[in-house]
Amino acid sequence: MSSYRPSLIGSALRAIAATPNALFDDARYEAEVLAPTRRLRKLSEEIGGSSPSDAQSKEIVDTLRGILEAKRVESDEIRDRLAEIVDLHELQSLYPELAPARSETRPGAAP
Repeated sequence: MSSYRPSLIGSALRAIAATPNALFDDARYEAEVLAPTRRLRKLSEEIGGSSPSDAQSKEIVDTLRGILEAKRVESDEIRDRLAEIVDLHELQSLYPELAPARSETRPGAAP
């Protein structure tokens, strides 16, 4: 089994490409989806093979959130996609609201 893990920007770009678009205004699509996606690609070139800083990680995730909102993705799906990326890239300290909920029952505790 491969241990390949895409970069944070790679994960964001994949989410953008895989998410259907419901924004049919060409000018808004250019401004709210394509332009931010190009900024992510440029940031990817700047980062190169390094890990992004916390500030860059927040920029990437926040940009992805804005793009998904612009594409009119339902809020539950946006949360799920962001939570998956936050978990994969261990960004829970930056996005505690997207961290998996902890079970309220402890091992050995009565239900």
